[in-house]
Amino acid sequence: MKKVLIILVLLIVGFVIYGATLGLFEKVEVNVTKVGPYKFVYAEHKGSYMKVGKVMNNIFESLNKDFGIKAERGFGIYYDNPKLVKKENLRSSVGCVLESEYFSQEDKIKTKFGIMEYPVTQSITAEFPYKNMGSIIIAVAKVYPEFSKYMEANGFEQTESLEIYSMKDKKIFFSMPLKKKQGAQ
Repeated sequence: MKKVLIILVLLIVGFVIYGATLGLFEKVEVNVTKVGPYKFVYAEHKGSYMKVGKVMNNIFESLNKDFGIKAERGFGIYYDNPKLVKKENLRSSVGCVLESEYFSQEDKIKTKFGIMEYPVTQSITAEFPYKNMGSIIIAVAKVYPEFSKYMEANGFEQTESLEIYSMKDKKIFFSMPLKKKQGAQ
């Protein structure tokens, strides 16, 4: 019995330490700032948001292999609230941020992927450390409740959300454009 208890304690300590490295104890700070403009190379996705990674990775690989573009930031625009919309009906646009040095290749890229411009928007924002998929899961669980609190307290309605995953900076950047609720001051 004592061995089982020791193993259980070691497992719990290990999970806590691992969770800490992924951002489990990070404090989420919500700010209001202008976001954008961005150019995105993207594909549309319908279905579980947990499955967008494969689409994003395909775009990363193709940009590198087919166009000689080394993308360093992935992105996702998530249009639906997964608490309100069935998993199979969730809509998103996912892919890579197209850096300005590659704008001249837009016409070639358009033969394979969509390109969209994301305008400057007044948004709520938060940052979170990025290590791996576990960081994303923890970040989503921590950031969106804070966004919801802020929006409710300030009379804003939920809109689509933008997440940018920076491999270089090892951060996830979250933003949600601000839109006043009907009848709110």
